Amino acid sequence: MKLAIITPVGPGHADLFASECAPSVKRAQEYSTGPFTEIRHLRMDDTEGKHGRSRRRNTALKAALADGIDWVFFLDADDLVAANAFDAFGRVIAAEPHLDAVWGVICEQDEFGEVQLRPDQPERLDSRDAFLATHPAYAVQIGGFVRTAVAATIGFETGMDTGEDYRFYRALWNGHRCAKRPEIFFVNRRGQHSTGPRSATGRDWVKSVEAQRRVELGLAPIHVPVEHAGTVIEMRVADLDAPDTATLLEGRLPQAEFYSRIEAHLPMGLSMLDICGHEAAPVLWALKHMGAVQVEICAAQNSEALADLARRNGVAARLKLQDTQLVAAGGPEAPAAQPESIAPDLVRLACPGRTLDRLAALEPMIAKLRPALIVEAGLDEMLPVVRDWARSARYRVSDSLRAGDRVHYFFLPQEQRHAR
Repeated sequence: MKLAIITPVGPGHADLFASECAPSVKRAQEYSTGPFTEIRHLRMDDTEGKHGRSRRRNTALKAALADGIDWVFFLDADDLVAANAFDAFGRVIAAEPHLDAVWGVICEQDEFGEVQLRPDQPERLDSRDAFLATHPAYAVQIGGFVRTAVAATIGFETGMDTGEDYRFYRALWNGHRCAKRPEIFFVNRRGQHSTGPRSATGRDWVKSVEAQRRVELGLAPIHVPVEHAGTVIEMRVADLDAPDTATLLEGRLPQAEFYSRIEAHLPMGLSMLDICGHEAAPVLWALKHMGAVQVEICAAQNSEALADLARRNGVAARLKLQDTQLVAAGGPEAPAAQPESIAPDLVRLACPGRTLDRLAALEPMIAKLRPALIVEAGLDEMLPVVRDWARSARYRVSDSLRAGDRVHYFFLPQEQRHAR
């Protein structure tokens, strides 16, 4: 196999390329060429800043493709190839010959010459979901091995002054077989960036890639694993700015501490009724962690997404979605709709602004079955719910959690004083 290392040399980088970057490639070749029979280092001159690094990379890709080069490796002029890079790549591709693109872990050298791995990065990435779930600064960097035909088909966006690398990664992870592995392919040297009319700051890069990540999630949501007390639950992320997204991307269940506190008051294998349900976390918590025998959602919103998550988590047979609208007896849509297919141990009500109406619609069932309740109420409903409804229904607040402009209350019947 043949490899081409592509290095655009921008303003202020000619000396760095000649004295440090190019020699690092030679040292790596002397150590081992790995699976390659030929390695070329393509110096793409842009010292006057007339072209831009994307155009220079595209020109090199075109030439490499025409010359029958099998793989390309992108190396900036201020960075260094790791001494065993080619040998390390050889190990990866021998074990996984189907891959189209391979990155190693992010390794950095600071201004004092200290080399270290970037903390908190994942050592392995295997899918588009995992790539997008990782903050761009901790996912991958430009120094990766890519099949020439694949890289040339995608190319780099010449109209972008920054973030064109992330756009390239997005295209690779979307349609090709990619992986990040616990190997070191190159050393990123911080504080040595090129100057010129199209140079950009780190802040500019972050702004660009975060905008791209939002677009990508809007095109196709991702699924991420979260863990709650040893239970792994697969969750959906479709909006980078949604209130629970940061928590999900950290691998945690939203409101996990609240659910942990109330679990002692609930039976395993419970039945749950969810009113106005559109949040997947409490439903999947009940089904997977609490082993619920059935969860029924009335007035279900986002039904398709909930059903898909239930299938992914292997609990679809125990989830029932229905369009029943609960209405208080005597109201304009009377008679009241009462769910009759379930005798719940737990009722979750998430209709802020309509909480009292919904509680009134459920009054006959609550009086008969005395289930525990999770009530998600607006701030302006706190006193009417806690003081007036709870007193008349003979319920007490066992726990609560403030979340933005809402409060999650956990109510127990006054006659239930102890954990189950």
